[in-house]
Parts: sequence; structure tokens; C-alpha cells
Amino acid sequence: MKHLNLSTTEFVCLKAIIALDPHASQISAHTAQMLTTARESVQSALYSHLSQHLSPMDAIARFGKLLMLLSIFLKLGH
Repeated sequence: MKHLNLSTTEFVCLKAIIALDPHASQISAHTAQMLTTARESVQSALYSHLSQHLSPMDAIARFGKLLMLLSIFLKLGH
């Protein structure tokens, strides 16, 4: 896999998205909803960060690549 050269902000956001798992076992519906809201907020912040530093097309492409990478990590973790 190619190196993504993650910025510190990207790395922290990805770690937070992984940690804010609303599908974790033994959590209440209320907690799951709070985690979902928090995860969406971090995803929004990540996209905002990318939009500020990249062209619109590059920001969309990078955001997609990062989310696909997350998908792989999340599947490995379950």
C-alpha cells in the first residue's frame, strides 16, 4: 500500500473515529447515539480540514481514501 503521509490532524481524527464506535458491545442505545453524533462531528471536522488544505476534488478524493482505510481497520478489529 502506498504511504498516505497522514498529517497529525488526519491521524488524530482517524483514531477518534475508530474509538467512537457506536457498535461496541454492551452499550446503551443512548450511548450509541451519542457516539454516532460524536463520530459524525469528527468526520465533519476531518473533511473541513481537508477542504481548507486541498482543492475541492483532492479533498473529496482524500476523504474517501481515508474512510476506505478506516473501513479496513474496523473490519480487522471485529
